[in-house]
Amino acid sequence: MFQHVILTRFSCAFRHRTPQGGWEIRPPDQEWIAQRLDLFERYCLRSIERQTCKAFIWVLLCHPTTPTDVLTRLTALVAGLNGVVLLFDGLPLGSGLARTLDEQLSLGSQPTITTRLDSDDALAPGFVETVQAIACATREHPILISCPYGILWDDASRRAYWAFGLGNPFLSLVTPSRAFDTVLAEASRKIKYRFPIAIGPRRSMFVQVVHGRNVLNRVHRLRYPMSARQVRTCFPFLPFREARSSLLGTAAGRSLFYMRVFVRRFIRHVDIPLLEHYSLVRRCKPGQILDLSGLRSGMNEGSTGRA
Repeated sequence: MFQHVILTRFSCAFRHRTPQGGWEIRPPDQEWIAQRLDLFERYCLRSIERQTCKAFIWVLLCHPTTPTDVLTRLTALVAGLNGVVLLFDGLPLGSGLARTLDEQLSLGSQPTITTRLDSDDALAPGFVETVQAIACATREHPILISCPYGILWDDASRRAYWAFGLGNPFLSLVTPSRAFDTVLAEASRKIKYRFPIAIGPRRSMFVQVVHGRNVLNRVHRLRYPMSARQVRTCFPFLPFREARSSLLGTAAGRSLFYMRVFVRRFIRHVDIPLLEHYSLVRRCKPGQILDLSGLRSGMNEGSTGRA
């Protein structure tokens, strides 16, 4: 059996570029936190409440400077859920998190699954159940589990678009006992080259919300609209609005995808491995393992650094 921990950075510190060209670590401002609380309630929390499997711990990572009124509201929102832990840590992504979690929750005593979920995104109702089933069927550890298909959701227009990303911000890392590490140890666009990857099902398993204040908003993915049936089957809580161009079919959308990748790669000379990853995944059966360690890492696949 595995312990399963979902890690959500609610109000963690982020790296910001300085005018001198360097980097500094700063906590988020209050306006950012207030907007993130609204997105958390509308998307992230609703998806956790609808999980078909409840056997997991949900750790919300908060900065010590998070306003008291926000923490009060956050605590009230998750009060009806079991296994929710608020962890206060001023460290940025990956810095000593495994050690902190092991000290707080004693996670290193048995095999553990850690899943990344940003506070403005959402999971399909069967996401946790699917990840745990793949972990139990896979004997090779450590290993990443990637559910590469999902939805790109425009919060302003309330429209949904097909999304694909092998190294997306919804990866899960399975580690054996005595070798505990977390999926946040490294950015998702890099960690996929560090471990073998077990591929998830060919259906939409996540929602990435674009709302204008994402940390990284550059996304390289196929942008054809999804129908109401496709969206509501997996994510009934989304306030969906049919896109005018919804008649654009799968074949036409996929052609557009290949054309965009061709333009970026050969005309603009940008090294994007998305095309190769998509071709590899299309040939895989659910649960099959890929090893990308021999491939070159691209610049930004999907919006893997976004939060």
